[in-house]
Amino acid sequence: MSTGVSSGIPRGLYATGRIRALERYLIDGAGFGRLAENPSRRELLEDLSDTPYAPYVKENGLEEGFELFLHSVFEFLEKNIEVPEALFLFYIRTDITNFINRVRGENAPEKMREGVFTAREWGREKYPGFFRLVPERVLREYPSLDESPDAFLEKVSLDYAFREFYPPVSGTAVAEYFRDRTDIDNLLLNLLHEKPFYRAGGRITEKEWGRIDPKKSVPPKLGARGFMKAVEHEKDYGVWEDLLKGWLGSRLRDMRKVTFGIEPPLGYFLSITEEVRNLRAVLAGIDASESPDRIRERISAGYV
Repeated sequence: MSTGVSSGIPRGLYATGRIRALERYLIDGAGFGRLAENPSRRELLEDLSDTPYAPYVKENGLEEGFELFLHSVFEFLEKNIEVPEALFLFYIRTDITNFINRVRGENAPEKMREGVFTAREWGREKYPGFFRLVPERVLREYPSLDESPDAFLEKVSLDYAFREFYPPVSGTAVAEYFRDRTDIDNLLLNLLHEKPFYRAGGRITEKEWGRIDPKKSVPPKLGARGFMKAVEHEKDYGVWEDLLKGWLGSRLRDMRKVTFGIEPPLGYFLSITEEVRNLRAVLAGIDASESPDRIRERISAGYV
């Protein structure tokens, strides 16, 4: 993917123009339906030969190729959008995986992926950037990092990422999407985990979540959120995650329709993130010899 800004073209405008050209290659629900019919990895690889993933998966294999394509999109946007912090806010989960691997003593190079912080930064420092602050916060709750669960390490890391990267994007549709996604994450944690570690950045605070039990009643502050319309008539909490993902996907479609600003490139990046997640689901289903219909059930392409 080309990087750098063309002479005389503002950074944001150049990025948006390139994104408009690339959007037509997004894989829709029908496309994933066809991919799910491949009986093996070899056929799936051949089926991706006419997509932007082709050079990445051909040279590096499917799993690695998916990740490298996503990272190529990240690198292009990091160099060519006005507010790269908006990008960091969402891509930081790659670095959080690196951080948790390092805490657990899994320092093999294949375990460390390029994220917001480069491989050089991870190689030069034990914990780069704000990750240096995470251990002290964790040790207020647990006797050692080894005894802290991965979910708590992730929660604390995400809280620091929110403080570090959110302020520059406040007041935008990207900021609203982030807050909605955080509240949805916390809602699912509340419903599905006995001891949830709530994340900062949503409209509903961690303290408020501690008093909410949506299985008994939905308080007005939660019920008024737009995403609750996606689940208001559904009593089976087991399907809420899929319904809420679909709602978030529709937000990405709207974000990409914005004419200028950080919304089009961020909407595209987040759409690619969801697309890669779907591709992983297809690959996992093929490896497990699942039926195409079973694989399709795990695909959510509402962002296209």
